[in-house]
Amino acid sequence: FSRYEGAQGPRVDHMAPEVHKRKSGAQDKITNNNKTHTTTKSAGKTPDRRPVHNPRLWYGTGIFLVCFYIFLVCVRSYIRGWYGFFDGIWLCNVAMLVSAYGFFARSNRFVSAGMTATFFPHLLWVIDLSVYCFTGRFPIGTAAYVMWPDIAWSEVISSTHHCWFIPLCFLALRRNGGYHKGAWLIAFLFIFPIVYTSTYIPEYATLDDGARFYMNINMVHGWWKDMTGWPWELFPPGTDPKYVLSLCGFVAFKFAVAYVVLGLLSYLFIRTD
Repeated sequence: FSRYEGAQGPRVDHMAPEVHKRKSGAQDKITNNNKTHTTTKSAGKTPDRRPVHNPRLWYGTGIFLVCFYIFLVCVRSYIRGWYGFFDGIWLCNVAMLVSAYGFFARSNRFVSAGMTATFFPHLLWVIDLSVYCFTGRFPIGTAAYVMWPDIAWSEVISSTHHCWFIPLCFLALRRNGGYHKGAWLIAFLFIFPIVYTSTYIPEYATLDDGARFYMNINMVHGWWKDMTGWPWELFPPGTDPKYVLSLCGFVAFKFAVAYVVLGLLSYLFIRTD
């Protein structure tokens, strides 16, 4: 027995709880500092796979894009026969599947890649159609096909994704990481297989009724026939072998500019977390 034991009973260390409390608080502070340091360290990075905010909108957008792509291909093939399936190879249509994969895989990198590939084509299409509604003429020519006499209204409806695709993706990316910085590379990588595949598709198709229908998928045989004048006349003609190379270079340049513009829009207007 120590001198603290005996009549007074065993010694009780009244300071022990306070010491443990201080130690526990210090450990919690260290843990919180580590978490803050880790968060700060990774704040500049855009994670690819991440927990999904508003999963109904996120996964619902992916399902909707796949369904619309199927609708588009079915409409075109019903009207044009098996040639209509080739419309599914247009870059603007393939981009929907790329972004849909991003939604299902929880990868805003692939969602952003689809947006990068379609930003300028969709922007030109919307401007062209909007000016036509007010002036009666298509200044660019990319949307002029909607007024061709042999285009059905169902085909026009299946082209409306030029208007809503990028705004819908931006809405889904809100609080889901925003536009991904690595989107340009993925968009760039699928330029060449799409362009190479399109070169095997004829410029004109002979339908079952004998009519010739203008296709020119992804404009690999020359600029769209309604796109005339500057700056399209600066490029080699479609019959020149250099045309396809110049087309790929021009598309890569558009992707680079779209990457900057979409990243800036995401930074200014889209809440990432």
